[in-house]
Amino acid sequence: MKFWQIEAPHYGSDYKSLFINGLIEHPYNLPSVDCDSCGQRFLADHSLPYECPPAFRKKISNSEALTIEEFENITEPVRRAVQKIGLRKEVVQPRCFLLPSFLDIPSKPEADFLWPSSGFSPLVTERVRGKLESLKIREIAFAEVTLRKVGKKSPKLPAPIPSTGEPGDIIGEVSTTRFPKTGHTYFELCVYGRSGPPPGRELKSVCSTCGNKDFNWARSKELVMTESMWTGLDIFVLETTAIILVTDKLKQELQKLRPTNVEFVEFPSSR
Repeated sequence: MKFWQIEAPHYGSDYKSLFINGLIEHPYNLPSVDCDSCGQRFLADHSLPYECPPAFRKKISNSEALTIEEFENITEPVRRAVQKIGLRKEVVQPRCFLLPSFLDIPSKPEADFLWPSSGFSPLVTERVRGKLESLKIREIAFAEVTLRKVGKKSPKLPAPIPSTGEPGDIIGEVSTTRFPKTGHTYFELCVYGRSGPPPGRELKSVCSTCGNKDFNWARSKELVMTESMWTGLDIFVLETTAIILVTDKLKQELQKLRPTNVEFVEFPSSR
């Protein structure tokens, strides 16, 4: 069985990458949690398709670490909301990003996939979202992104080099439109499913209080994905990493769209 990593193409420079994909900001997130049982600060790194209520934005994002009980109480509305759209309540975890999120992009967004700097997940267009929804792919959601600053030039042009030399400063030195009506809508592709842990990173224990997982950590071993690690999902994250993998079946379905700005790279697997 083959598995494929979905990733950004090679652009040749950080300037070109940022010119095409932009920067994403997640200003709002759920509080962190300090667990009294395992002594760990439990943090997640994914987004939820849930808009942070304006009245709570400063309070929630700037709050100090909570106890498990406090976190459960404050996030009850979020768990109800995600369950209504078919997600497991367990995807609501400490430090999850909430909407709205903001994309600043120095060029006109045209691609089917965007890979914004500082982002954890790719952004996809409505047609990619429609394809995945039509296939009834499990353990994913789509969080609509707000286009805050958008450039006026084609992404096919050479990327400008800012006066500071820092790629992240391109957005401040090109002509942009704030909150434009581009006709393009982008969604963060939130992938919640995971594989089993790869060899050398076996699960050691799970905290009975917060659910935090403790893995072995053999950095010297090459990461692999085997069929025995597969949990039956067509798109998922390789456990202990941020690598997004798809099955051969889903790869073929997505390639029917001839999607732009994305590559499918066969992921190493031990036979």
